[in-house]
Amino acid sequence: MGTLDGKGALVTGGSRGIGRAIVKRLAGDGASVVFSYLSRQDAAQSVVDEVADAGGQAFAVRADQGSLEDLGRLTAQSAERLDGLDIVVINAAGGVGQMIEEVTEESYDRYMAVHARGPFFLIQYAGRNLRDGGRIITVSTLNTRLHPPGGALYTGAKGTLEHVTVVAALEFGGRGSRPTSSRREPRTPTCCAPRTRGKRSRARWHGQR
Repeated sequence: MGTLDGKGALVTGGSRGIGRAIVKRLAGDGASVVFSYLSRQDAAQSVVDEVADAGGQAFAVRADQGSLEDLGRLTAQSAERLDGLDIVVINAAGGVGQMIEEVTEESYDRYMAVHARGPFFLIQYAGRNLRDGGRIITVSTLNTRLHPPGGALYTGAKGTLEHVTVVAALEFGGRGSRPTSSRREPRTPTCCAPRTRGKRSRARWHGQR
């Protein structure tokens, strides 16, 4: 018997990296898991297969965390696939590090959509649909405390998410639900590289996992 037998979990960005490990751990502990991926269907299917080979159950859904339409489809799929919802992990992230003077209205809107607006409405959905005693986990970054050059959009949006999570804990806590925020390690080499030799680094980091 796993510690999460009979539980249902929804994870965003579950095909690679931290999200992949989260999906496999939840499924390994007995939860049924629905997770999103952005573009790597092969990576997502690999997670599904590995979970199944270990005796677990996971379902992949292509969804962009920055699109409320996609998130509506993701939550509808989770309601269809899971007997109930007990755990929501908001992990997906993606974008390009930019100096403030280079930021366009389009890139600003995109960052906020993926890292703040989408997660806000997933938290709202979780608050309405989690069974009593459920958990909402938002994955942030230590860069919200380090403030690296080139990271204004990423750290600003993630900082917003951290504050929303704190408020959600106060609003939903009466039902025994527990929203919490977890900070991953700094991503300076890939998302928020500083100026080098008078030039701006434009190192990219990959899309939502």
